[in-house]
Amino acid sequence: MLPLSPPILFARLLRWRWMAWGLALLGLAGAVRGLGLALPVVPMLGVLASMAVVNVADTLWLRHGGQPQARALLMRLVLDTQILGALLFLSGGANNPLVTLYLLPLVLAAVVLPTAWAWGLAAGVVLDYSLLMVYHWPLPETAADPAWAFRLHVVGMWLTFCVAAGLIVLALGRGVAALRQRDAALALAREQQLRDEKWVALGTLAAGAAHELSTPLSTLAVLIGEWQHASPPPAEQAADLTLMAAQVHACKAALQRLTAEAGIARSAPPALPLDAQLERLLTGWRTLHPAAVMHYQPDTVPAPCVALDPRFAPALLNVLNNAAEASPTPIDLQATWHGGQLELTLVNQGAALPAVPLGSAWPPLGQSSQKGGLGLGMALTHATLAQLGGSVHWTCLPQGKVVTVLTLPLPSA
Repeated sequence: MLPLSPPILFARLLRWRWMAWGLALLGLAGAVRGLGLALPVVPMLGVLASMAVVNVADTLWLRHGGQPQARALLMRLVLDTQILGALLFLSGGANNPLVTLYLLPLVLAAVVLPTAWAWGLAAGVVLDYSLLMVYHWPLPETAADPAWAFRLHVVGMWLTFCVAAGLIVLALGRGVAALRQRDAALALAREQQLRDEKWVALGTLAAGAAHELSTPLSTLAVLIGEWQHASPPPAEQAADLTLMAAQVHACKAALQRLTAEAGIARSAPPALPLDAQLERLLTGWRTLHPAAVMHYQPDTVPAPCVALDPRFAPALLNVLNNAAEASPTPIDLQATWHGGQLELTLVNQGAALPAVPLGSAWPPLGQSSQKGGLGLGMALTHATLAQLGGSVHWTCLPQGKVVTVLTLPLPSA
């Protein structure tokens, strides 16, 4: 399996071929001008020109939307070995210390190509090497001065080693980095899948619990109604019965939202003014928390008409519930909507929550900042807003206050 897609590998191979072409041209100029070797310059320049033509053609092909596959990578590596063989044939054959550059195409083939293709390329390279031991253009300087030829061979081996070491590290280093990035992406995807499976299982259990709770809640609502109309109760009991009826109604509404979210009665939500939707949510929350005091400040600009995802309401209610249980002082809530985004800033006094960014590990279920809590509220809010493309952040102030900021991209009406 290729660590990267063939088009990306082909583009990188093309850059490396341009680098090799430039090094070969500089090496030829240095051998002729600096060392005074009597090399067949014109044929060697012709070989390098053909390599440049192929590189230019591949560059234009990629720019015009070419989609190379693995077979194209093999063909280019075979072509590179033949170009290198032609240059070695014109410069001493197997006696040229640069012959070890044959290993570079093999290294790339072993990394990016299937095993069978890499073995085929290796067989072709061995054949070329063997032929160069017999058929090549000899260098006259090596026969005239064997000592000078040996020094030239040593220097050439050193130069070959430096070039090969740099190119191998460059090629393999990028390949290994690509593999690590892919492994990290796969690990993140697996973690996300496991987290989604847990929430699906939790949603199934919640739907079952909602179905089981609907009957006793309906029974309580009927009994409370009978008590209210059977005989005029005292004023204190009448207020309690009214509060109980409101609480039962709020619980039934929450169960209806839960079953709708589980897919039992799902329908497309209507597009309504955003301020009206928030007011309705806060009214229902105040019914469940009559002792809590909240100062709500909506945005002064006209609210857009949007269809809020039904999953947002439970996420917001989790944060409000946590603030109400933790804060002995009034809660401040400010809402702003601009630039296609809803931002809710909640300030309360009480136990702090850790500021954990989206995508990072959360504490396991069962750890909660509230006594007797299950630790579900923070995790559910985080997971829900992450799925909706939003975010939630908690910040602890020196005065013992906690600032919670929820952001949610607003859908189009």
